[in-house]
Amino acid sequence: MALVNTGRAIGAVTQTLRERLTTVLGAAVGQVTVGRPEPPAAALAGSRLNLFLYEIHHDEFLRNESLDDGQPPPLWLVLRYLLTAFDEGGDSDTVDAHEILGEGLRALEGVNFLQPTAAATDPLRDNPNELKITFDAATVELLSKLMQGPDQRYRCSAAFQVRPVLIVPAEPPSYSQLVGIDYSAAGTVIGEKGIRIPVLPSFGPSLVSLKPLKFEVGAALEVIGTDLNLEGVAIELAGVNLPVTKRRPDRVDCTVPAAIAAGNVLSAGSLPIAAVQTLATGRKRSSNLLMGGLLPRVDAAVESAVTPVNPSPGAPVTAVI
Repeated sequence: MALVNTGRAIGAVTQTLRERLTTVLGAAVGQVTVGRPEPPAAALAGSRLNLFLYEIHHDEFLRNESLDDGQPPPLWLVLRYLLTAFDEGGDSDTVDAHEILGEGLRALEGVNFLQPTAAATDPLRDNPNELKITFDAATVELLSKLMQGPDQRYRCSAAFQVRPVLIVPAEPPSYSQLVGIDYSAAGTVIGEKGIRIPVLPSFGPSLVSLKPLKFEVGAALEVIGTDLNLEGVAIELAGVNLPVTKRRPDRVDCTVPAAIAAGNVLSAGSLPIAAVQTLATGRKRSSNLLMGGLLPRVDAAVESAVTPVNPSPGAPVTAVI
């Protein structure tokens, strides 16, 4: 869902109201404007209906209603509008103006549940509730406070509200989002490319024994276990892949690579051996561990500081090598 676009929802509701009234009224009114209910300028000559958004407040019935369990509630708003009619002369208290106002009220009553127009669909499409139009009382006190134009004239108007309007924070929700939507690319629909949940008919490989338990570089190893023939399974010695020479479901034959003989990759001693499976998502899962002993190798010995114990010929000697 493109919830980030709900920040434009207030403007989208006003745009939808203006376009719906313009479409329904047709030639009955010259135009539908948005702004304070003031006398028209010269450029606005002709009859018109004016929409004035005079109040916005939280919807008290949905204040604590979240879109999903465990998530903070978004903003649920009520938009209150004033509908004022003007005749061709710019007056709002004439028979013609009253007729235009009546036509506007009938159009709003016919709409009842406000459906977004094509230009305003995106900011409103993710609202799970329908936008309801309800008429309010346009009291003398309300109109007196709002009619503060240059002529300060009292203009007979009608009040109505639209609720609930949804506005969601721009931050992504803290739970797993929809599969098939790339949220890093403005919510682009990628379909099955977004499926990254492999289902495997196995608990994964497991190891039972190792032969021999101690080995040198270049030695052949026999790893016994189960499900060793699964796709993507490799035998690792302390993180180093061992070349596989033969594979069966219960046995893998591999060799200790000569590359580790230099001593700068692994040191001799007890090292863990595991069967590691690389999944289609790139993640890895490991089997249980077996311990194998990598034996050191002596390539040469140089005598040093030979000290005779007995100077007599043939007597035993000791040396430090």
